[in-house]
Amino acid sequence: MKRPERMARLARAQRALAEVAKAESIAANARYEDSARQADEILDALNATNVLHGFAVKAMADTLRRNGRTTERLRRVADERASQYVRQERTAEVLEERATQASSEARRKEERQRIEILVSSPRRR
Repeated sequence: MKRPERMARLARAQRALAEVAKAESIAANARYEDSARQADEILDALNATNVLHGFAVKAMADTLRRNGRTTERLRRVADERASQYVRQERTAEVLEERATQASSEARRKEERQRIEILVSSPRRR
């Protein structure tokens, strides 16, 4: 396998890794947003006034506390996945550029060799 082909293959593999990282980032962000929505629902329930409100306040407060910790953990994971995606995407771009350069260099080299053959061969009349 020649260098341009290897570089193109590496670029395709890196692009696939970037797509996986993008999907993971989207999923992590969705989990974070879902957890934040749950916290809003708990707060709305705590602010609501009804007859049984006093019985559930402690349980709801504990649930809100757990949800806060979970939401913060999910936010960190989502941020890490997003930065991982950016790194993978940039690496894919660099590899694609290098594969294009390697392919261009290979074509120029082949063209030079053809020209050298034409120049060095005796003329036919």
